[in-house]
Amino acid sequence: MSHMATPERLSEEARLMESYGADKVGFFDSSGHYLPEDVAIRIEAIRDSVKIPVLFHGHNNLGMAIANSIAAARAARSNGIRLSLAEIRFTKLA
Repeated sequence: MSHMATPERLSEEARLMESYGADKVGFFDSSGHYLPEDVAIRIEAIRDSVKIPVLFHGHNNLGMAIANSIAAARAARSNGIRLSLAEIRFTKLA
């Protein structure tokens, strides 16, 4: 669970996965509690430690999945981020 690891630890794990032959690495906001700055810090740390694309998968527990995905895309820059959104629901207001 990525929220229990520091950005540095996530970077170390990403480097290991790359050294084992992974063609992409990423992290999930499984608990759905990240804010955009949390995502950006982690993406930047991983991006700076690997040469392969970075994945981000966000959940919308706090209503932040879209904002977090935008933060991930901005932080990834040219690394080739791939985004996956989960649990995004749109409610029609009467």
